[in-house]
Amino acid sequence: MFNDILNYNDKLSSATYRKWLSDFADSKRVYPQIIELDPTTNCMLACPECISAELLNGKSIPKEIMYSMIDNFSEHNVKGLIFIGGGEPLMYPRFGSLLNYAASKGLKNGITTNGVLIDKYLESIAKNAAWVRVSVDSSNASSFQIARPNRVPNVFDRIINGMRELAKIKTGLLGYSFLLLETRGFSNAKELYDAASLAKEIGCDYFEYKPMVDGMHFLTKYSDEFLNTVWEMQDKMKTLETDDFKIMMPQSMEMYRKDNLNQPKNYHECPLIKLRSLVTPTGVYPCPYKRGQLKYSLGNIDENNDFYSLFDKSGVYEHLDPSRDCQFYCIRNDINEFLFNLLSGDIKVDELPVSSIKDVFV
Repeated sequence: MFNDILNYNDKLSSATYRKWLSDFADSKRVYPQIIELDPTTNCMLACPECISAELLNGKSIPKEIMYSMIDNFSEHNVKGLIFIGGGEPLMYPRFGSLLNYAASKGLKNGITTNGVLIDKYLESIAKNAAWVRVSVDSSNASSFQIARPNRVPNVFDRIINGMRELAKIKTGLLGYSFLLLETRGFSNAKELYDAASLAKEIGCDYFEYKPMVDGMHFLTKYSDEFLNTVWEMQDKMKTLETDDFKIMMPQSMEMYRKDNLNQPKNYHECPLIKLRSLVTPTGVYPCPYKRGQLKYSLGNIDENNDFYSLFDKSGVYEHLDPSRDCQFYCIRNDINEFLFNLLSGDIKVDELPVSSIKDVFV
């Protein structure tokens, strides 16, 4: 179960995606199956390293558009919806009702959150989220205040207590996310083991650590001392693993064992646009890497445009060139290479082993 989370190509090879793969390989019109959704650009934290800081302007997707859009997704057999940001998704007005509605329309739901409002929507999240990933990035209250400046009373304890209560009644996976920070004279590498121990103690299914990126999504450089601490902590954290608790490290961390943190692409189109998309209050974008960059916008969802009409008429397929525009590390580069092999015929859908993975979030 845990190893499947980051295994995107195996997920895509499941029976769930067989028809989409066949249509794509035959160059038929296909639409995104996973929608990342920024309900709002509001946030109660003031994280100095927030890559979306310039986009936090208090805008939210209007309720009537939001619910109509979810109907639209359901009618087009979207597999999964990820509430993310942008801002903090749980700050969307009556978020619990929105989540309940999405689940009632047959959508699988994932949530990426800072965790502050988990306690407010506990029952709805526990019942309707296939997974929840909480960005904690610290192991204690004092460190959290440095990493995530805010004016919320007892915020770290509130987040941890909310996660603890969610763990008791959840029906999906709960993850503790830890962003590696070496900035402003602050370092959290030595906290990794304590944070992972805390994650295990409160009932999380996994602890994930990941590298920071800059405003253009390039991996941030760390000192040798910092990275040595991370690798030492990785070995130590592995001792915490059980059948019910795992330590997860994304593939991007392996880039730090190489000389080059960039990931040049030799392809000029991004087929992933046809599999996943991002909807925000300011428009629809091909992916979170292009969030807020208007030249990559597919347009806005409003009374004149539903989601699918934007894809029918968008020119973003032609002018987004990954070899030029995406030289940073893309976590789904492997999917793009897989899709190109389908188009070339090097991989044939009817000869592709059917994966047994049930997780739809490619």
